[in-house]
Amino acid sequence: MRERYRSSMHVYFTVAFIVIFFAWTAAFHDHRLLKSVGITLFPVIGAGFAFAWTLRTSLRLTDKSRYTWLLYGIGMLCFIVAQGTWFYDLLFSDEAMSYPSASDFFWLMQYGLNLIAALYHLTLIRKVTRIRFIFNTVIFMVVASSLSFQFLIKPILESNERSMPALITSLSYPILDLGVLLATISLYYHSKISLHKKNHAPPGRRIHAPDRRR
Repeated sequence: MRERYRSSMHVYFTVAFIVIFFAWTAAFHDHRLLKSVGITLFPVIGAGFAFAWTLRTSLRLTDKSRYTWLLYGIGMLCFIVAQGTWFYDLLFSDEAMSYPSASDFFWLMQYGLNLIAALYHLTLIRKVTRIRFIFNTVIFMVVASSLSFQFLIKPILESNERSMPALITSLSYPILDLGVLLATISLYYHSKISLHKKNHAPPGRRIHAPDRRR
């Protein structure tokens, strides 16, 4: 009962948080400073809660899966630093923001840590999977990779107006995005497989302890 109450509160908090964020953005659409404050502050608050939750989860667990949550938590911390750095430059820098900047470095760190965490979790749950699920995953990966290269990566490569650091940074965003997406899809299919096996386990597989009361 208590866990159900906590889950409900988390859902209500998330929905209320999203509604307030979009309401703030709409209310101050024409006010650049206040809009920037909302765009920076609300994600930082959300990332702060996520960091606290993932850190608590990693400390509570005792198996290797705790490293997955620790990596996600460090990624949230990098996101907070990136947002704060970007907002500081916006407020106090007299010059135009350079690209790439320090905030880009921390944003890419977050993407990289999320990707590493997802891949590490995949290595922990790897099992023999059904060919159908593997086939569906491969098909989705091929389609997503082709679309990403055609519409995101190729235009960046064909651009002649960027310096080498800017080009590398611009390429890193869609590549890491794609990696996180594919890893997340793989985790989703693994969860579907686990749920399918659990729901269709034969009755004979259930082992009951013998009754020793005589």
